[in-house]
Amino acid sequence: MAKKPKFQSPTGMHDILPENQKYYQRIYDVVSNIADFYGFGKIDTPIVEEAELFSKAIGLATDIVKKQMYTLKTKRGDLLALRPEGTAPIVRAYIQNGMQNRPQPLKLWYFGPFFRYERPQAERY
Repeated sequence: MAKKPKFQSPTGMHDILPENQKYYQRIYDVVSNIADFYGFGKIDTPIVEEAELFSKAIGLATDIVKKQMYTLKTKRGDLLALRPEGTAPIVRAYIQNGMQNRPQPLKLWYFGPFFRYERPQAERY
């Protein structure tokens, strides 16, 4: 029986190997082209946000906040979280950067990694 490697990717995360990169890139290209065609602007937010952003936006009682968020404390004691979803960071960026003062409706799209402590369902990433 083969011995299980000592180090493995954390729960809820996976590697995208070179032979699979082309599929992910194709998905990105298709989404990007469709978004551009319909006038959506791409927005990127930090991978790490204040944990309170998610507890206030999603709710303290949700499984995401209670059981699935990866959190860490800074040297100053601030509680941060790897982003488990994209809506709250987009709203934060919208408000922080005064995007409400731009012509509305503002059409945004995002694409990036999200981190949850959960076992993905079969064939789901």
